[in-house]
Amino acid sequence: MALKDLGVREMTTEEVRKIKQDEEDEKWWSENVLEISEKYKGNYIAVVNKEALVGETYQEAYEKAKKKYPHREPLIEYIPFKKEIWVL
Repeated sequence: MALKDLGVREMTTEEVRKIKQDEEDEKWWSENVLEISEKYKGNYIAVVNKEALVGETYQEAYEKAKKKYPHREPLIEYIPFKKEIWVL
């Protein structure tokens, strides 16, 4: 079976905008993770539009984010009660 060349297309303006929004949220998260981690241990955090939405479960955090920002996919992280150290 031969491979089919699908070609390359340029991203749409909307796709570029969404990628930039996601990058801004990831940057905001990395700049604020320590403060948020101390405040919300044991919870899930959905980050959308540089805002942290807190839920006790993944589903709750996701639903809060989608309700407030239905056209965005949130970045969701779990904040453990203790710091985890991995030894490799």
